[in-house]
Amino acid sequence: MPTVSAHKPRHEIDAGGRALVRPRAHRVRAYRSRRSGDYREPRTLQTGTVYVAASEVALRCLLLPVLKKFRLLHPGIHIRISNHSTPQAIAALKEGTADIAVVTTPTAPSASLAETPVRPIHEYAVCSPFFKTLTNRQVKLEELLEFPLISLGADTKSFEFYSGFFAAHGLPYHPDIEAFTADQILPMVEADLGIGFVPEEFLEKWSNVCRIDLEEKIPERNVVVIKRKGQPLSVAAKELEKMILAAEK
Repeated sequence: MPTVSAHKPRHEIDAGGRALVRPRAHRVRAYRSRRSGDYREPRTLQTGTVYVAASEVALRCLLLPVLKKFRLLHPGIHIRISNHSTPQAIAALKEGTADIAVVTTPTAPSASLAETPVRPIHEYAVCSPFFKTLTNRQVKLEELLEFPLISLGADTKSFEFYSGFFAAHGLPYHPDIEAFTADQILPMVEADLGIGFVPEEFLEKWSNVCRIDLEEKIPERNVVVIKRKGQPLSVAAKELEKMILAAEK
């Protein structure tokens, strides 16, 4: 069956959900100025800007309530959030276009980056009632191969994770439909296009989607915070990092 890919343009949003346009070159220049000492970061929490590279799963499973609290406490701080896959977020961090990255595992280890786990996430296989033979019973993972599978793209860590999960059970992983973002998966599932895998938090407002009781349990993943080693964060970025790390406490 041919693979279908759904694409969505890359964008940035602020904490209020408004679309932002901020030239990438401007952020790179600001980063280089900070490294050279030509730029002075605000030393209070009254003003400043924090650049966060976040995956969509991390945003919805952890980051949104933290951003709300941060904005209430520090309304003078601007927050710029880039919507990335995990590899893209890490690349933005290395390039200096983000202060911190908040993403989901698996990640790629790097000697120049420090990674801290924050919260585990639990994911489930889901389907619509159209695939009723997969509901109200325990299902073997290999049975899913008889149905169309929906996944994020092959260049994402989510794809790598599920490819590894299937391979660990001696099974191939060849999704029939590739979504560009995680929030496209559930609408596709609801439209009877196939079987998807999503975090538990994504299912809260979807009543017409059924969890599949897999015999082989999907391993936990983690939301992690990543930052550059050897470069101090600004006062505002450090405060946001502290609030993210305290989210489970």
